Amino acid sequence: MIDSSTKVEIKHVTRHCGNAVLGAVPYSEVYLMDCVAGLQHYPDNYFDGIWMVHVIEHLHNGDAVIQHLLPKLKSGGFLYIEYPGQKSTTLPSMHGTLNFKDDPTHVRVYSVNE
Repeated sequence: MIDSSTKVEIKHVTRHCGNAVLGAVPYSEVYLMDCVAGLQHYPDNYFDGIWMVHVIEHLHNGDAVIQHLLPKLKSGGFLYIEYPGQKSTTLPSMHGTLNFKDDPTHVRVYSVNE
């Protein structure tokens, strides 16, 4: 957890970030940005890792976004993508649940094979 003894530089923070930097590695830089527009400010081979945590299911062009992200990774870098699975479409639907269809901003279900 981030506290006053942890140094984290946060750049390109958007209004939707919330507590996204909790658990960041001490002495690392955390960049929170628009998936494509924010990337044009960074050269290729720049990032050690890129995390997309519950983002891709909100994008109409998720495949294209990934193609823009990959060149920005350093050799040996990683792209971590977390998203709701197909099973979440069958969970009971009610306020506060994890049913994929309960969030009107969800546009696509991805599979592990993709």
